[in-house]
Amino acid sequence: MDPPRLVDTAAVAALATTMAEHQNIVLLCGNGAVQSGASETLVAFAERFHLPVATTLRAKGSFPEDHDLSLGVFGYAGTRHATAALLGGEADLVVVLGSSLNQRDTMVWSERLRPDGGIVQVDLDPTVFGRNYPVDHTVVGDVRATLEVLLADTGLATALETGSQHRQRWLDSIQVQDRHYDSDTQSSDQVPIHPARVVADLRAVAPHSTVVLVDSGAHRAFTGHHWDAYRPQDYLSSTTLAPMGWAVAAGVGAQVARPGDPVVVVTGDGCMLMHGMEVQTAAAHGLPVVFVVLNNSALGNVYLRARTMSDSAGALATLQTHDWVAFGRSLGADGLRVEDPADLTAAFERAFAASGPFVLDIRTDRDAATPITAWTEAGREWMEAH
Repeated sequence: MDPPRLVDTAAVAALATTMAEHQNIVLLCGNGAVQSGASETLVAFAERFHLPVATTLRAKGSFPEDHDLSLGVFGYAGTRHATAALLGGEADLVVVLGSSLNQRDTMVWSERLRPDGGIVQVDLDPTVFGRNYPVDHTVVGDVRATLEVLLADTGLATALETGSQHRQRWLDSIQVQDRHYDSDTQSSDQVPIHPARVVADLRAVAPHSTVVLVDSGAHRAFTGHHWDAYRPQDYLSSTTLAPMGWAVAAGVGAQVARPGDPVVVVTGDGCMLMHGMEVQTAAAHGLPVVFVVLNNSALGNVYLRARTMSDSAGALATLQTHDWVAFGRSLGADGLRVEDPADLTAAFERAFAASGPFVLDIRTDRDAATPITAWTEAGREWMEAH
């Protein structure tokens, strides 16, 4: 039996009144929604009232990204749809479900995140209210319990159902645009391979139930933007820190915890230099973890910044090109090197069919720009304003 879930019913009633007064309402889901196990209720709530849903990067998958009401990720490596809905000036009200509204989850504290009806922050921890970003209404409560109370409110149902067609027209105007900022890169035939092509082809081959662990680096931005997550806790990334190499070991743990699901680690050569030895743990226990190494012979994020300073600065962030297939085989794993994008699909299919760990050494373009243009522009706006 589930333990009692805390919810301030009076505050939820006030939230229902506020929501009933507005039409263009956006739900922004953070990790609190994942921790409360709210995803099923969230889908029911969004569908009942026809509400578009964005998630933070950490909560990616808490709302299925192939759903008609999904806007994708808002903030760092976020989608065009989420940015347009939350910062485009047409949202009346934003309801934040379990996010602390930190720098990443507010598009660098954007002044454009100011809907006329305000921001409602729902969280079990009242100390987060307004701590990182000012809000207008607060609800102390478990996200799932809060949504359950709102679903049972017949007055809210009547009010929101009346505005559902208006919201659909608004959502249509957003979704007519490409979801991704650089969708053409997903089918790029360039050599070295574009990282977006790697992620797109990987998602196309990976089973629906795949658990992906994304390491810290430029590959985090590419995967966050181009990978669609369908279930909570199927997309795992340590987004608040930069612990390079953590995903290599975490992927081993994920396969032990969820032996019935395929597990893939998206990492880089810099991360492998730090914790690649954990491939041996997967081999020792016969765990079929797929290690996708985006091998660009550089510390990607550092290199992309450093090269703008000078050629010599960029050179300091380059790495010797290592053979990660040979490395994996020395530890008991199988593997393949991929240098032509046309070979990606077959390589992924072979990796997922393997009975033990499989290392894919994919030679990628270190100069490929990460899909964070909107985030970068938002950071520039904040710096100019302060």
